[in-house]
Amino acid sequence: MTTPTTETESMREVVLNRAAALVQFARECGMVLTIETQSRQPLAMGHYDMVVGVRPARVMAAQAERLWSIYIGGMDEYHAAPSESAAKHMADKHNAAITQWYADCPDETGFRPPLDVALAKVEVWPFDAEEHAEDLLEFDYAGWGLEGGAS
Repeated sequence: MTTPTTETESMREVVLNRAAALVQFARECGMVLTIETQSRQPLAMGHYDMVVGVRPARVMAAQAERLWSIYIGGMDEYHAAPSESAAKHMADKHNAAITQWYADCPDETGFRPPLDVALAKVEVWPFDAEEHAEDLLEFDYAGWGLEGGAS
């Protein structure tokens, strides 16, 4: 049996650190990284390939059950959204429209809130699931440009 040299141990440490960093990076990207060995023919000691695989991580149950909405602070209103991606779409659409309206229609009364207060933000629905479902009964997919439904 051979004993590891200082150089071998040093390289082992570098590879281990880089692998740990890659695993952390994959986790931050919502991915799972696997590295496995696959035997090659003919079967022999050390006759293998290292194969790298990446797949999307499973969504935790708590995240999957979140209910989404947009929140408009100036009006203190929540509007239920069918999904997080639909909420992002809704916020973008609302924010483009309200920004254009602020630009086109000057405030002559002095009562208009600042634009940043009128913008929509994507937030987790703060009320119960029943209220979210009730709010979605009136959801206008076409009006929000989601004719194909929410993903």
